[in-house]
Amino acid sequence: MDHDIPFARLRFFRHELGVTQAVAAALAPHHQTFIAHRAEMAADLYARIAKIALTKIVLEHETSPARLQGNWQRWYTALWQDPLGDGLLSAVWKSGQAHVGHGVDHRFITLAYSHARLYTQALIERLVSGPERDVVHDAADRLIDLCTLIETDAYIAASAQCSLEVMMGIAHQMRNPLTVIGGFARRMLESARPGCPDGLGPETIMDEARRMERMVKDVGIYVGVLRAEPSFSPEPLAAAVDRVLARLAGEGWPGPVTLAVDLPPGAAVQADRGMLDEMLCQVLTNAFEAAAGTPPTVDVGTVPGPEGFVALAVANSGQPPRAEDIPGYFQPFASSKPMGTGFGLAIALLAARKCFGTVGLEPTGTGARSLITLPKSGMVHPSGLFPAA
Repeated sequence: MDHDIPFARLRFFRHELGVTQAVAAALAPHHQTFIAHRAEMAADLYARIAKIALTKIVLEHETSPARLQGNWQRWYTALWQDPLGDGLLSAVWKSGQAHVGHGVDHRFITLAYSHARLYTQALIERLVSGPERDVVHDAADRLIDLCTLIETDAYIAASAQCSLEVMMGIAHQMRNPLTVIGGFARRMLESARPGCPDGLGPETIMDEARRMERMVKDVGIYVGVLRAEPSFSPEPLAAAVDRVLARLAGEGWPGPVTLAVDLPPGAAVQADRGMLDEMLCQVLTNAFEAAAGTPPTVDVGTVPGPEGFVALAVANSGQPPRAEDIPGYFQPFASSKPMGTGFGLAIALLAARKCFGTVGLEPTGTGARSLITLPKSGMVHPSGLFPAA
């Protein structure tokens, strides 16, 4: 469906590769000549690809040579007919997604585009003369570069989507067995006599079932952030922290922790609101869980950040992390807590990176400090593709 195609990003690629009106004008006098050779190009490409052992079996058993060459001819026609139109972007994007569905090795798709480029370069040498030859060469190369980039983008997106669907499917299928296990463990625990060692088994099962339920939930959040395309807007930090604290209050936080929030008036970042809230939620939860002492404390404020960025600091009292252990805390499933899922900081870092920022963790003299670094308000275009005006 065309509404699923990221046209803003594809137009950005076209702009960055210099496929402009000047390129279209350079090709316009010759586009009918190129189109007239579409069948020859398709036959030449098929002959080259069919020589490769790894693609020969696919060509012979998985598709019709006539249909495949017909697809290539339609692409070659669109390439010259309307190089600035969204029709070309759409066609190439859909082909990249189809290649995933057919299980085509992407290295050979890139090779096919290279062969098409070589054919086109030879065609230009034969048919275009004089000083305009170099201009036409450059214009054709830019167009084929654009197609290669869009097809690769679509292929990566479709491959990632397949992997994410498997992850979500596994998480979904785990919910029902966990509910059953938890239910039986609860019954066993209720029927155990007070002080009887027989209650330890069901209690352990209950604890592990709860941990798995949290892990299923966190996998869903991680996949959701991974799938999402950020939409950037100015986000005041104080309002974002208030939103997240209200959300965490429903889960019992900050509990016994003494919380202090001291944010400068007007402090704001440019980020996706949902992703900002998620990274704040994960970092604050991590700090609340790790906080220790009498009383345990968590302090939220800002510290000097790099030029053009805001650095939000979340510090908690307690045992400082060892420097050599810190990289592992940002890996999924890695946790220092007995009942932890290991997804909190991994989710926060993923969300921050999607917003052109980062999340770090460092030991302090009295505990640990997490730093969320994000672009200042006004630094990023709402699309995330261009510098702010």
